[in-house]
Amino acid sequence: MKILILLLLFYVASSCAFIPSNADVQNIKGDMALLNNRILGKIRDKTESTKLHELNSCTYKVLIQKYGEESDKEYIDFYIRYSPDTRFKNSQKDFGICIKSLKARIFLCDDAFTGRIDTEKEKVRDMALDINEEIQKLILKR
Repeated sequence: MKILILLLLFYVASSCAFIPSNADVQNIKGDMALLNNRILGKIRDKTESTKLHELNSCTYKVLIQKYGEESDKEYIDFYIRYSPDTRFKNSQKDFGICIKSLKARIFLCDDAFTGRIDTEKEKVRDMALDINEEIQKLILKR
């Protein structure tokens, strides 16, 4: 019984204590930007049936798993593990996405067309940033 309790405590402590390292965050940012750019390409060339205006957290999770490659694994694992608060901004030819994870203390916004992260706030102590305001500030290039 004591072993079971110890194992349970160890599991809870290890799952709650993980915060991505700086190297992990760099990989997550790169993966996010490239994967979003790939998804945008699939939607625009009609390989993907999802329309830009249909993007939401559920469809996005399906798309990152569908079009993710081995090199995108850190971002996909991060997105699934942390289920960050997610907002989208769409135009006819582009989409923007902001994700905010209080657990991981990461706030990222990406214009899918650019292939790079457009707004980043890592290890932010004050995570009172309003994700709705930040997604409105994101200027889509197309």
